[in-house]
Amino acid sequence: MAKTTTNSKTITEKKKRVYEVAREFNLSSVAMVEQIRTLGFEVKNHMAVCTQEMVDGIQKKFEEERNASRQEIKRKDSQQKERAKDAPAAAAAPTAKKRAPQRQSAGGQSAGGQQREDSDRPR
Repeated sequence: MAKTTTNSKTITEKKKRVYEVAREFNLSSVAMVEQIRTLGFEVKNHMAVCTQEMVDGIQKKFEEERNASRQEIKRKDSQQKERAKDAPAAAAAPTAKKRAPQRQSAGGQSAGGQQREDSDRPR
């Protein structure tokens, strides 16, 4: 354990392992190892010790992704509002839908479950 002395007090800093940092970010340890490797750090497995530099890099990366997601959501909301603004003009001209004829099955019933009338067949 690393110990630092500040104002005659001894503070013990605990080394964090990859799996502990992964738990803090709500990720699996495998995913955290991959994220750390994409940042350019060498990590063998989930038991490796995370330096503060690694944790800072991970926090920065996730914050950037969060901000990008927020901007994407704002962009989609504004597009949806524009479409809603244009929708009353499109709704003013309703279109009539034609009803497709029902298919008949081989058993003498239409797709709607009604039996067709044949004078030759006994009931």
